[in-house]
Amino acid sequence: MRKVTGTFPTWSESIALADLWTITTITGTTLRWTSADIPITAGGYTFDTGPLIKRGNTRITSTLEVDTLNVTIETGESVSLGGIPFAHAAANGALDGATVKLERAFMQTWGTVAATVHLFEGRVAGIDPKHSEVVLQVKSLLELLNVQWPRNLYQPGCNHQLYGNGCGLSRSSYQVSGTATGGTATRINWSTGKAAGYYDQGVIVFTSGRNLGARRTIKKSDASGLDIALPLPYAPLSGESFTVAPGCDKTHTTCSSKFNNLTRYRGFPWVPPPETAR
Repeated sequence: MRKVTGTFPTWSESIALADLWTITTITGTTLRWTSADIPITAGGYTFDTGPLIKRGNTRITSTLEVDTLNVTIETGESVSLGGIPFAHAAANGALDGATVKLERAFMQTWGTVAATVHLFEGRVAGIDPKHSEVVLQVKSLLELLNVQWPRNLYQPGCNHQLYGNGCGLSRSSYQVSGTATGGTATRINWSTGKAAGYYDQGVIVFTSGRNLGARRTIKKSDASGLDIALPLPYAPLSGESFTVAPGCDKTHTTCSSKFNNLTRYRGFPWVPPPETAR
C-alpha cells in the first residue's frame, strides 16, 4: 500500500503529474527537486526545478523484498552541493548513506498540488559519479531488516554500536569541529588538544573545501593531527573545516576510562578464548 497525502482531484484530461525528490545526506543537508518546470510546493516544502533525473520503475509486492531503484541525475556543471560540483561531492562520498524519497504530485491546476503519492524511499547503496551525471543505486528501507541474528553474541568486545541506542552516548557531546592546517591525502594536520590515541577508530567528515562530504575512519591520532585509513580525494588545505568524533575499541577499559559508560557495557571480557574453553 502506498501512502496518499491530500485529496485526489476530479479525474479529467487536464490533470498534471510531477515527480518530487527529497535527498537527505547523513550530515543533514536536504535537496528537494521536482521534474516540473516551475517550483512546486507540497507538504509544506518547496521543490525547486533541479537537474534532469531519470529513474527506473517502482513496484508494490506482498512480500518483504528489498527493492532497488536506479536513479540517474544529469548534473552538468550547474548543479552543486555545498558549493562544489555535484559529481565532485558525490565522488567525495557526500551521498554515502543518504536517503532518497520519491513522491508523485497530482495537480489539476499546474503548480497547485492536490495530492501526493509516496512511491519509494530508501538509502543510497551505490554511487557511480561521472563528468556530467551521477548514477545512484537506492535500496528500499527494508534493507534495514537484514541484521545479524542472534543480535547479541557472547564475546569480549562490546556488542553495542558507539553512540547507538544501546550505548546511550550522544555523538554531539563528543563531536567537535576543527580546521585543518594542511596535510596530505592520508594525514590531516590539526592541533587535537587530546592525548595520542583519543580519536583512534573515530570518524572525520569534511564540511568545506574540495573534500566536502568526504568521510573517513581515523587510523591513528596524536596531539598534532590525524592519520586516516583511506586517502582523501585531495590533500587538505589550510582552513578547510571538518567535524571529528572519537572512536571506541569496544574494550572494558576504554568504556570505563574514556567514556565513563560502564553501566551500558554489553561485552563479556571474561569469556575464555575458544582454545581454552571446556
